[in-house]
Amino acid sequence: MKDGGTMIDHRLITESRKAGKLEEALALAKKAMSEAPHDPYVQSAYGWVLYEQVKKLAESAKENEKLKEADFRSLKAILREYARLDRVEKPGMLHSNILNQVLKLHSGWPDFLPFARWWGEGLFRDEDREPQLWQGKKYPSLESKYYLAVAKELDNEDHTISADIRSWAEQILKHGLEKYPDDIWLLYHTGQVLAQKGDNEAARKCLAPVLREKKGEGWAWAALGRTFAGEDPERALSCLFYALELDKGKKELMTLGIRRELVNILVRLKRYEEAAQQCRAICTILEKNGYTVTKAPEKDCLRTEWYRKFKDLNKGIIERDVRGEAFKILQDLAPKTFIEKIGILDNHNLEKALAFVVFGPHENERTPLKYKHFPSIRGAAPGTMWLVKMEEGGFAEEITPVEQKEIPGFFETFAGKLEIPPNKPFAFVRDRKGNRIFVPGETYGTLGLVVEGQVCSGKAIKTWDKKKKELGWKALEIRIGK
Repeated sequence: MKDGGTMIDHRLITESRKAGKLEEALALAKKAMSEAPHDPYVQSAYGWVLYEQVKKLAESAKENEKLKEADFRSLKAILREYARLDRVEKPGMLHSNILNQVLKLHSGWPDFLPFARWWGEGLFRDEDREPQLWQGKKYPSLESKYYLAVAKELDNEDHTISADIRSWAEQILKHGLEKYPDDIWLLYHTGQVLAQKGDNEAARKCLAPVLREKKGEGWAWAALGRTFAGEDPERALSCLFYALELDKGKKELMTLGIRRELVNILVRLKRYEEAAQQCRAICTILEKNGYTVTKAPEKDCLRTEWYRKFKDLNKGIIERDVRGEAFKILQDLAPKTFIEKIGILDNHNLEKALAFVVFGPHENERTPLKYKHFPSIRGAAPGTMWLVKMEEGGFAEEITPVEQKEIPGFFETFAGKLEIPPNKPFAFVRDRKGNRIFVPGETYGTLGLVVEGQVCSGKAIKTWDKKKKELGWKALEIRIGK
């Protein structure tokens, strides 16, 4: 009781909390709980103070990347206090908000799965099952984040999980995928869990849609490759080598895991030339980053006769079309119908390391081609033609240069007289058909010194003029003369 013998008003707790006086609010809440432990208003006010404490831990985890062991002990103590609040509305805003904060810091907490089980899969509000909108972007629902956190922890091989908790968590994953069958990250971690159990066929069913969306990511191909390692090593190699190819340009230390998996499979297949190349690459990376090779897993390989014999050769499976092999595996796992279109290389975006191929004059008739995925496009000139194999309404799968001069009405050769506007970095060409062809600065600059009325020729593409809101022609290639 307070000095006058009256009970603490729960509103004082809330006022202190909202004023940022968290220690004062906590002291008031604990005193109020000792006086009226079953008062729903006191419990609610105390619950929101506990929420602020969890939120502070979540903010600390964000700043420091992860929590310390002492912080996890504090978290458990806070949640034990919250568990005492039997009059708090569940489902309810407080219950959901505390969970949302815990999900921000669950990584590395070995007791998360027991907590998630206690929390309860069914204690979500209707709004917790809907995606969240923030500043025009859509974010996953609280319920889907709960399922994903369970999947991640089950996938965490560093934590020891009891058989009882594991059985519960695996059942929860099934419920999660029934509710969110298109959640890529839930599929990915479930696939990893299934692969750990040795259920590789089921793992591949989960990973195939992940690859369809993340086909340019090395980690996704590496995950698929591991599912083949025991039963189909050739397919495993195709996926792992392609993963390695995609990871070019990343920190070399990040490729060690994939390289070591490659060595294991290659040695098993007695393909020692290729195994030696990977061993040598691993040693080079370790030494370059200050690590001692004699303490690395590769130390035994270095003593072998095959390593000494082949370590200085410079050839291997990576010279094959591993991308084509990997995509064939994906097509076998998750068949897709593809269409083929002939398009024109319109321009390069060097900053984003990609080029645009267009199939028609409008904005929605173009597709981006990243250099990382399609290295052959990097050095290609605007105006070259490409056969693009792609999913209907999706991204490009394969590209092939084609020898075709024109697409009547869309991509045509032209010849005409140059029109040079004063003090402008661009020009126009009036061709023999009466078309006024716009010559953008990067194309005009290739002509060098020219004069008004000079005869030029080249290739032009029909495009949508946003300013004039009409179709017009744009030169992709130009030269002096006919």
